[in-house]
Amino acid sequence: MPYAAFDDAELMRIQSETIYLLDGRRRIIGINERSQAAETAVFVGTTRFGREVLVAADMPDPMEEELRMQCERGTNMSIVQMSKTIETYTPVKQIWVGPAYVFPDKPIEPAADPGIVLIDQSNADLLETYFSEIKSELEERLPVIGYVIGDTAVSVCCSARKSAKAAEASLSTVPAFQGRGLGAKAAARWGWEIRLLGRIPLYSTAWDNLSSQRIARKLDLYQYGTDFHITIQRNRL
Repeated sequence: MPYAAFDDAELMRIQSETIYLLDGRRRIIGINERSQAAETAVFVGTTRFGREVLVAADMPDPMEEELRMQCERGTNMSIVQMSKTIETYTPVKQIWVGPAYVFPDKPIEPAADPGIVLIDQSNADLLETYFSEIKSELEERLPVIGYVIGDTAVSVCCSARKSAKAAEASLSTVPAFQGRGLGAKAAARWGWEIRLLGRIPLYSTAWDNLSSQRIARKLDLYQYGTDFHITIQRNRL
C-alpha cells in the first residue's frame, strides 16, 4: 500500500475531493481552483478496486443515470459512448485521460541543491519573469518550490488544488530549461513539503505528456489509478 492509511480507491476519492467542489449528492458544483472554469461534465477515476464517478450538478438526471450505468464495475466503459450520451445534451469540448500518482509514503528528504528555493511573499519576484500568474495567486499555491537560476525561477512546482487531506501538484518548466532534471527536483521538494504539512501529495498528468510521466518514474511515484474527464461548452446549457 503506497500510503499507510489509504488504499487505491480511497486515494482516488481523496483526489476527486481535492480537484472538485461537490454538493451533498457528490455532484460537481465547481473546480477547486480560482482561475479554472467549471467545465467538467463527468469525471471517472478508475482503480483496481472500481470507479469513482462524479457528474456535474447541472447535468440532467437521466443523463447522470445513463453515465453511471455505463461506468458500473464489471462493464467495459466506452469513452466514445459516454461522449455520445453527453452530446445529446450539449457539445463536448475536450476529453482528457491520464495516470494519477501519489508520492511515496515515507520519502527520503531530497538532496540539498542551491537552485531549489521555497518561494513566498518575501521572494515572490523570482516568479515575475516566467510565472507571473502563480505570483498573483501565491497564497493559494503554497507551498511553491522554484528552481532558480540567477534571480529567476525557471521551473516551479506548486499546489494546483488543496483539500484538508491532500494537495495536487502543478509542475511547469520553461522550455529552454527542460531536459535538465530541474522539474523533478522541484517536484521532489514540493512533495516533501506537503508531507511536512500533513497532507498527501498527489500528481496527475495526461497519457500524451511523456515528460511528466518520466518525472513520475524518476521520483518513484505510485500510480493508484487513471483519471478521465469530459469537459463541455457550458454556455450552451
